[in-house]
Amino acid sequence: MNDLRRDVDMLVEQMRINSEQLRASQENQDKGMEDLRNLITTMTRNQGGARHGIGTSEDAMEGGAESQNR
Repeated sequence: MNDLRRDVDMLVEQMRINSEQLRASQENQDKGMEDLRNLITTMTRNQGGARHGIGTSEDAMEGGAESQNR
């Protein structure tokens, strides 16, 4: 009977550990998805600005280099 109790206790502890690991993994995945959404939003804004003549910092650097070459 003691062996059975010990086995059950070990299984319960392993389930607790697995549950904590799953929660941490889900939090990391949620954070990664939020970072990806932010990156897509930033890239979309940068592309929209370039299409409307606002330009990006890279465009400004290229323009500066062209004017120096003249």
